Amino acid sequence: MLTPKERNYTVEMERRLLQLRSFLAERPLPALEDASAWYHYLAALKEIQGNPNNDVSFAATLMAKAFLQANFQAMCVVS
Repeated sequence: MLTPKERNYTVEMERRLLQLRSFLAERPLPALEDASAWYHYLAALKEIQGNPNNDVSFAATLMAKAFLQANFQAMCVVS
């Protein structure tokens, strides 16, 4: 079970991924020779993604939480 803050973060991750999917589906790759277009394309991707390392760490934390709850339920206090 997710806490309200965990749920909010997960919903935000999903929103960014859906936006990224949409971006990739709707915008073709720039011409190989057009450095400026590549810069703008990649900058837009970076803006959508935010910091994916934080998202990976968050997902790993949720996995650890689930493991602890499954294996040490009596010791876990959910607030």
